[in-house]
Amino acid sequence: MPGVGVKTASQILLAAGDFSEFKTVGHLAAYAGIAPVTRRSANQCLARRRLNVLFAMVKTGAFYEAKTPAAA
Repeated sequence: MPGVGVKTASQILLAAGDFSEFKTVGHLAAYAGIAPVTRRSANQCLARRRLNVLFAMVKTGAFYEAKTPAAA
């Protein structure tokens, strides 16, 4: 996934494993310390979006697929 390097991904997986201990992505975000999302920090808002995608990828076993935006 863009924005997540090998070191970051390995740290996430070491800390959270296969995410089986977290019923929802909200539980994982709270564990990571980025929930609830505040309007003050763009970095936390971006971190939560990345975490949402990573949670879905790990839970479904899917790889990241970049979507090309449709022309208006």
